[in-house]
Amino acid sequence: MMRPSLFKLRGRIAAFALALSATLGQWVAPAVAADVHAWNEPTTPALDFTTRDGKPFNAAALAGKVVVLNFWASWCAPCRAEMPALEKVAAAHSGKDVEVLLVNAGESPAAMERLLARLSLALPVLRHSGDGTNWHTPSLPLTVVLDGSSRARWKISGGIGESGEPLRELIQKLMHEKPATPAGKRLTANLP
Repeated sequence: MMRPSLFKLRGRIAAFALALSATLGQWVAPAVAADVHAWNEPTTPALDFTTRDGKPFNAAALAGKVVVLNFWASWCAPCRAEMPALEKVAAAHSGKDVEVLLVNAGESPAAMERLLARLSLALPVLRHSGDGTNWHTPSLPLTVVLDGSSRARWKISGGIGESGEPLRELIQKLMHEKPATPAGKRLTANLP
């Protein structure tokens, strides 16, 4: 038979463990399997993002590259958890025609910068207005992979995991494709 004082102690320990896991849950992402789908929208929205300092992003610089757009928010634990994997994917493709961009999904600049101040990210960070006029982000994290013709080809809902494997596979497929460009037309990142 358990003593009343031991029973209270176990209850307190359980309550503490529950509170600690709830607190850590804000910073430690649960394992969320990546859900990979072909892009099924009729067009690819324009890449009309802004830089961290509010200047328009030069999307034309992405012409001919495989582009990974990772939509995130500071309050999203799986978003924060996958950032190191995204950096590894970017590093593995350094010097190749692949660009990995972190796109903040409509948070205030202050909220975004608070998180970025704690992290040491080498990836470019952009801002999305989040007003629903172009990129629809119903859940986060959301990763969209564009081909060399700036057409969205795949979207990944949920975290990409520590290895980033589903994203690596999609990038490899697109790197082996030739961009579909009509003769005489210059590639731009703002194609419909």
